[in-house]
Amino acid sequence: MDTTSRTPETPAGTPPAASPALGAYVIRPGELSPGWMVLYAGTFALHFCCAIVRGAIAYPLVWLVLAILGEPTGLANDIALLIAYGPLIFSLATLVLPLGGWFWEQQVGARSPSEREQLVLDDAIASLKHVDPTVRPPRRWAVLDANHYNAYVYVDTLIVTRGVLESNYLEGVLAHELGT
Repeated sequence: MDTTSRTPETPAGTPPAASPALGAYVIRPGELSPGWMVLYAGTFALHFCCAIVRGAIAYPLVWLVLAILGEPTGLANDIALLIAYGPLIFSLATLVLPLGGWFWEQQVGARSPSEREQLVLDDAIASLKHVDPTVRPPRRWAVLDANHYNAYVYVDTLIVTRGVLESNYLEGVLAHELGT
């Protein structure tokens, strides 16, 4: 099966570019900046303290709700731990794994792109790749029906507003969001 694609801008005689594999979106140790790691460690420590408080508040509330409902209260501790530390586990997982993009799309109300929108984005990424061949296109992307100019990236997912897709700023916004 052919897993390559050719854009209209690809000159004849050049091999088509292969679609990036999922592994292309996993952060490797060489890509981690020490400054990012210090910032992440600081925010993780702060959120860990908040998780302790969240767990201390969640446990009695969960226990009380289970007791009022007549359910066994033995699960209160497990539920409180999940409430307290679940967000930290998810945050750590998204630091190194491409997780959560689909959930994020659903949360903000983004939709799948139309064929025309896909062509517009493909053309803009091809232009960026002409300038910087190391540009990694998003593994998944969606459109947010809003008229303002904006785009958002979370792990391997890009969300672009309809306004920026229809503007002359798309390449510049993509260059910023994709880190070129």
